[in-house]
Amino acid sequence: MPASISNQALPPPVIQAMLKPEFYPHPAPAIELHQTHTSYVLLVGEFAYKVRKATRFAFIDCSTATRRLALCRREFELNRRLAPDVYLAVVAIGQSGGRFFLIQTTNSPTDAIEFAVKMHRLPEHRRLDFLIKSQAATADNIKQIADTVGNFHAVTPNTHSWDYGAAASIWRMTIGNLTEIEQLGPPVPLLVKIAQLESYSRRYIAAHWELFNDRARSGHVHEGHGDLRADAIYLTPGGIRIIDCLEFDERLRYVDLANEVAFLAMDVDRLGRPELSQELVAHFAHDQDLTVLMRFYQSYRATVRAKIELLRSRQSDCATDDQQSGLAAATQLLDLAINYSAGPKVLLIVCGASGTGKSTLAAMLGEHLDLAVFSSDLIRKRLMGIEQNTRATAPYNQGIYAPEVSIRVYDSLLSEARRTLNMGEGAILDATFSQRSQRQLITRSAQQAGVRPLFIECRASPTTVVQRLLRRQQDGQQISDANVATYLSQIKDFEPIDELPPACHQVVNTTDDMRAIVLQIERRIYSSQYSSAQDTEGKSRAPE
Repeated sequence: MPASISNQALPPPVIQAMLKPEFYPHPAPAIELHQTHTSYVLLVGEFAYKVRKATRFAFIDCSTATRRLALCRREFELNRRLAPDVYLAVVAIGQSGGRFFLIQTTNSPTDAIEFAVKMHRLPEHRRLDFLIKSQAATADNIKQIADTVGNFHAVTPNTHSWDYGAAASIWRMTIGNLTEIEQLGPPVPLLVKIAQLESYSRRYIAAHWELFNDRARSGHVHEGHGDLRADAIYLTPGGIRIIDCLEFDERLRYVDLANEVAFLAMDVDRLGRPELSQELVAHFAHDQDLTVLMRFYQSYRATVRAKIELLRSRQSDCATDDQQSGLAAATQLLDLAINYSAGPKVLLIVCGASGTGKSTLAAMLGEHLDLAVFSSDLIRKRLMGIEQNTRATAPYNQGIYAPEVSIRVYDSLLSEARRTLNMGEGAILDATFSQRSQRQLITRSAQQAGVRPLFIECRASPTTVVQRLLRRQQDGQQISDANVATYLSQIKDFEPIDELPPACHQVVNTTDDMRAIVLQIERRIYSSQYSSAQDTEGKSRAPE
C-alpha cells in the first residue's frame, strides 16, 4: 500500500517507485514516507530505507550520486557504533526499461542510479520523544541513556580534540551557524532574536576562552554522535539504541561531552520535561566544567535546530503545513536559545573591606555569568547626586558615608535584589556588608524568592590592600573614595561572617589568580544547581 503524499510536491520518480510494494524483494505492507531537509525515509514492514535528497546546503553536499553513496557508507559505518544490529547494509537502486529495482549490494555502483541505507525498523512507541510525549519516560530511562552516552564518549577517539574543540573553533562554529541562519532570510522578528543570540555568544566565548582551550587540551572533545536528539534514541528490549549520527562533517561530530549532552537536554526541555533534562545533566555533575558550559551549548544546539526548521520551511517538496510548522518551530527554538542565554537565577553578595578586590571580582563574575552587578559605590553617589568619577572623600562614617546614608544605600541594594529575583533573573551585589543585620535582610529576601544566597567574602593581606588603595588614589577613574584610613576602620568594625552556613559563604583570597577564583565560583553555582535536581530520595524535580 503506497504512502500518502497529498498536500506536497511529488517526490522524485525513484521515491515514487519505492512507495510501491512490488519494488521490494520482501513483504512491504503499509509503506510510510517521511522526509527531512536532506533525506527521504521509507518505513517498509520490518525495514526502513533512507535515501539522500539530491540537494546541497552550506553544511552538506548531496548533489551527486557519488557523494550520496559516500554519505550512505559513512552513515552505515558510524552508526553501527551505537546500533550495530539496526544498520544492515548500504543498497543500490538500479533502473532498466523505465523500471526501478533494488540491488542488494553496492560492490558495482556503476550500475546504480541511487543508494539507500537499509535498517531494521525500530518500534516507534519505544522512541524517547514518543515516551516523553506520552508521559512514559522515567528518570531511570534518562540514567540509562546517560550511561550509554558517557561510556560511548569514553572510548571514542579524541585525537582532534584541539583542532575541533579550541575556543577559536567554537567561535567559528557558533557564529557561523548564526550567520547561516541570517543568510536564509528569516522574518525580521527572528533576525532580532539572532542578533541577540550572537551578542550573547560572542560575550560568553570571550569570557570562557581559556576554559574551552583547557577542555580541548585535556582531550574532552571526542568523535561523538553529533546530533543527539530524542527522536534518535530508542529504548528497546535489547537495550538503548541510538541512530542517525552526524556523518557528513567530522568537525561537527567531534564534540565536547558537554556539547553532546546539551543537545539532548535541550530537546527534552523542548518536549516539556525539564525535570528529565535536569536529571540528564545531573548525571554528569561530577564534571563541574561540563555544568558551567551546559547552558551555552544548550543555546547553541537550539539555534542549530532552528536552522534546520527554517530550512524545512523553505523546501518546496515539503507539504505546506510542514513549511508553516517549520517556521513556528524555528521561532520556538530561538526563544528557547534566548532563555538559555540568561544568567543563572542566583544572588551573589561579593563583600569585604575596601581594597580587598570585591569590585574587581564582582565585575568579572558579572561578565562570566551574564548577570547585572549592583555596586554600593555607584548607588551611594547616585543617591547623593554626585557624578560617579567625582571625588567625595569624607572621614569614616561621615559625609556621604554617614550611617543614615549607608542605610539608604543598603535599602536600595535590597530593592534591586528583590526586583531582579522577582523577574526570574540573578544578580550580584558589590558592597562591604560588614554588619550581620545587613546580611540577614538580604538573606531573607533571597530565600523569599526561592534562591539561596552566596556571600563571597574577599580577603587580602593588609600590605596588598594598602598598596591597592594608594594606587587607587592616583586613578581619577575610580568610583570608590575609600582610603587606607577607611580600610583600617572597616576591618575594626567588621562583624565576622559566622552566622551563615557553609553553603552560603565562601572566602576567597584575591591575591590569587582572579580568573581561577571566578571559574571556581562558577563551577560551584552550576554544579550545585544541577545536583539539586535530585532530592534525598533520588527523585527528580523541575528546576526553579
